[in-house]
Amino acid sequence: MSLLFERKILTGLLKALRDGSVSMYSLQKDLHVTRKVLEEFLGKMVKNELVSQKDCMIYASLSQKIKLAARAVEAGADLEHVSRALSWLEFEEMAAKVFEENGFATRLRFRFKAEDKFWEIDVLAYRRPLIACAECKHWLRGLGESSILKIIETHVEKTKVFSENLESLSGRIGLKGWDRGVVLPMAITLTSPLGGVYEGVPAVSITELPSFLSDVEVHLGGLVNFKVSLPPSKRVYAQTTLRKR
Repeated sequence: MSLLFERKILTGLLKALRDGSVSMYSLQKDLHVTRKVLEEFLGKMVKNELVSQKDCMIYASLSQKIKLAARAVEAGADLEHVSRALSWLEFEEMAAKVFEENGFATRLRFRFKAEDKFWEIDVLAYRRPLIACAECKHWLRGLGESSILKIIETHVEKTKVFSENLESLSGRIGLKGWDRGVVLPMAITLTSPLGGVYEGVPAVSITELPSFLSDVEVHLGGLVNFKVSLPPSKRVYAQTTLRKR
């Protein structure tokens, strides 16, 4: 099967599965392919656990939709079109699920007030002593360097403010018993962005996130992070560690 044809079916399948399921008949009609071709393609998708099938209905869980989206992009599908098949909430929920599968507790869309304004972190994930503040972006590829750097700078500022107010927020988050934390700003994307690290802030694809989390502590020295002390009756102190140039 050519990449062009695979791309067509994958993008059509993602669009059809927006609500989680689609009938074989509807999918065949939308894609303008023969029943035989569609059955062969879906058979491979089921075998690779990218979709599920029961009788004439096709289903996809949240994790399967993310994998389908990544597969479509790898086949050359337009990032914007693929991203439209996934809601922002689905992407954030999937990121939180990956963190949880790797031993982190999570909070989605964590809001806090500091410096007379409200801030929101897409996914807050914590596993002692690491606290990851994740900005979820469907993609960074295709954006100009200045746009990417602006996104990163804004997120680092938000993370720094969060770290400086961690003592007052620790009860809401559930950090009882912690005496310190390492707060890490990061971006999570649909596919691997070019470069991977921007100004010391990692941009990790959703599919590579488990691998990144497995040895993140080893690489902290080269990443922007905020070390925070949480002694029982003392003030929190935050120290910025910047990537060496």
